[in-house]
Amino acid sequence: MNRLRLFSNDEDRERRNREMAIKRERQIGTVLMLGIFATFPIVVLACNDDTSSVVERASTPPSVTAEQPRPQPAVVETPKPVEVEEVSLVPDNPTFEDGEIAFREGRYDDAFEIFTVWTEENSDTPWGHYMKGLSALRASRLVEAEDGFGEALAQDPRHVKSLRNVTRLYLQTDRVEEAFGDIQFAIEIEPESGESYRLLAITQDRLGLLEDAIESYQHALTLDPEDAWSMNNLGLIHIQRQEFDKAVAPLARATQLREDVPVFYNNLGVALERTGYEGDAAQSFRRAIELDPDYERAEVSLARVESRDSVDVFVADLEQFARSFVDEIESWNQPSVSSTVDMVPVGDGSVTEAQDTTITDDSDAGIELEPVTEEDISEITSAYRRDAQLLSDLREFVN
Repeated sequence: MNRLRLFSNDEDRERRNREMAIKRERQIGTVLMLGIFATFPIVVLACNDDTSSVVERASTPPSVTAEQPRPQPAVVETPKPVEVEEVSLVPDNPTFEDGEIAFREGRYDDAFEIFTVWTEENSDTPWGHYMKGLSALRASRLVEAEDGFGEALAQDPRHVKSLRNVTRLYLQTDRVEEAFGDIQFAIEIEPESGESYRLLAITQDRLGLLEDAIESYQHALTLDPEDAWSMNNLGLIHIQRQEFDKAVAPLARATQLREDVPVFYNNLGVALERTGYEGDAAQSFRRAIELDPDYERAEVSLARVESRDSVDVFVADLEQFARSFVDEIESWNQPSVSSTVDMVPVGDGSVTEAQDTTITDDSDAGIELEPVTEEDISEITSAYRRDAQLLSDLREFVN
């Protein structure tokens, strides 16, 4: 019994050991299997770079893109500039008065266009062509200006205003010889025009005939004693000739008549500075700069005068200088020996006429274009209307 029990116990122990071994083997197998399955995704992920094309095509639907798209830079479209159509102020059927209004308002390009259209329908009067040329001249359209004045003179070769303004055009374009001939003709037609003599003096100055230019300015001032531009230009000639004492009076009178022209004050300042009136010269330069803040010459001259520490020993009485020039103009109106025709004896006892030494031809000396006054426009308009009425009467008579 005892042997059997012992044997049985040994068999049980052995059986239990085998069962325990089998159980351990199963546990180890399970662990191994779990380890294999646990490491499988890591292997796939580690190989994703090489097999991504296969894996993605197998696992991703065709409509889905696995890779995130890269952001694209925003495209900013520059807006196209809005084309603004220019509004023309030229009426469809312009009248002479429409052109006159545009000219008065300083719309010289519009005035030129209006008179261009108007003269196409009214080509038989010089005034429309003249106004077309004058508008073009003010708009610095020199070729069109010359055409306009040329058409006016073709209609009427004695059209004085066209002759005067084409003279200005020639002076602007350095055609001084042509200017000289036209202004002489204008004076022959209208010898009492101070403006024509001023333009003649400018032309003479440009030709280097300074003595003749001075006499022409003097003649212009006898015809128009308040012609400030002739006074300025006369003073400028004296400055150019270093005759500063002679320049002060006409320039003082010019600034008295025209307080709005900066060049008059600048020239007066130069004359005053060179005659010792430095304090008054500085005031003149300051006034020129007040009228034209961009007047560089006046600024340079003022800085030069102010840089000196000189004491104002002399003070100019500008009113007295201006009055003296008024008296001088009146003296020019008095007949002189050279302007009268005298009978003088000759060697054989007979008499003959003395040579008249007065100026018969004058030139011009000023390039500035002066503003057209209301009186000028009124004269042009009235002359046009008078000519138009005469033309209408003539047509009725012919018909």
